[in-house]
Amino acid sequence: MEKEFLTVEDLAKITRFSKNTIYKLTSKKKITHFKPNGKIVLFRREDVEEFLTRNRVEACDTKNLN
Repeated sequence: MEKEFLTVEDLAKITRFSKNTIYKLTSKKKITHFKPNGKIVLFRREDVEEFLTRNRVEACDTKNLN
């Protein structure tokens, strides 16, 4: 069963982002997160999926690359 909440370490493993990048995203409020005790940072899995989808870059038509 997948966890509903992810830690910074979990998110780094899933996305292959560095922990430093993840902390920068949280400090710039680019990704929704929770700080239940003011220190530990948690992410809801659905918020992570929404963040990744929101920042998706569409592929171009490869027929016209030449």
